Order: sequence, then structure tokens, then C-alpha cells
Amino acid sequence: DSVASVNLFMVREGKLIQKENFILENAKQLPVEEILESFLPKYYLDASNLPKEIMLPLKINEEEVGKLIQEVANCKVRFTVPTRGSKLKLMKLGEQNAKQYLEAQSDKHLLEEARLMSALKELQRVLELKNLPARVEAFDISNIQGTNAVGSMIVFDFGRPEKNQYRKFKIRKDGKPNDFAMMKEMLQRR
Repeated sequence: DSVASVNLFMVREGKLIQKENFILENAKQLPVEEILESFLPKYYLDASNLPKEIMLPLKINEEEVGKLIQEVANCKVRFTVPTRGSKLKLMKLGEQNAKQYLEAQSDKHLLEEARLMSALKELQRVLELKNLPARVEAFDISNIQGTNAVGSMIVFDFGRPEKNQYRKFKIRKDGKPNDFAMMKEMLQRR
């Protein structure tokens, strides 16, 4: 769909020393070349040690990507596409690992969705609501021994926190601490 997976093997002197997996968002139907051309500079510009050779499953625009990496790392990198032998086997293993990693992440995402939906249905049942509670706003009042009263609102959309919609309210009513009056003021202002 809109995500891609990259599997990166670090090989030194013929030995696999490290394996990393990455999920790239917003890869909507982009060709593999574009995904790699976007990923490589971002990864290798922050890498502590740069390899002399980067093996890829297919040919990319080496000039542009190599130039970006060379500017920062101050060393030349060679890009190769293996066509046979152990390097090709390693490339195929990397592709297989990337597919498995993407499927595993996808399964986790589906499991999380099912868990959230189950919790919302249970909330609907317990509160005897006609509809599923798609949006939940929760409010609270806080003060320091009756002074500096503030109210807060948090928001969940289909069980997921929407932090950009959280709000704080400075309570304007003075006087004795009265949680009910402070809550009423905050809800009226909301």
C-alpha cells in the first residue's frame, strides 16, 4: 500500500556483521529505484562508517546519490547490482527478509486495530451507547491547594490519542476550590 520495507545487511570481509530493517512511509506505488534513491542518502549521511561498495537489487541513478554521499562523507562509493554467485544469494535473502519484516509489521498493525475496535465495542456495550464512541474527550481539573486552577482536555479518535487536539484551560473563577464549578466553566468554554 503506502509503505515499503528496506533490509540492510552490513558485510565486512565476507561476514554478515549487522542487519537492520526500515519501514518507509508514503511510498505509494513508487518504483523501487525512487525508494532506494531516497533512502540511501538519508541513511548514509548519518552513518558513522561508509562502505566502499553498496550492493543493490537494481540499478539506480548512481551519479546523484553518489554525489550526495560523497559531499558529506568525503569518500567515493561504488554501487553494484549482483547478477550471480554468493552476492546474488545475499541480495535475495535481503529481499526475503524485507518482505517478512513488512508482513510482520502489517500483522502488528492489524492486531492493534482489532484490539482498539474491541475496546471501543466494549465501551459502547458498558455505556449502553447506540453508536460506537468514535471520539472520546476526557476532562480533568487540577489545582495547587485551591490556587492556580487549570483544566485539561484529552482527545481520542477511534481509540488513538489525538495530541494536537489536547487543550489546557486556565480557570478564571476565583474563590474557594470548587471542582464542580471549575468543571462547569471549562465545559462551557469548550
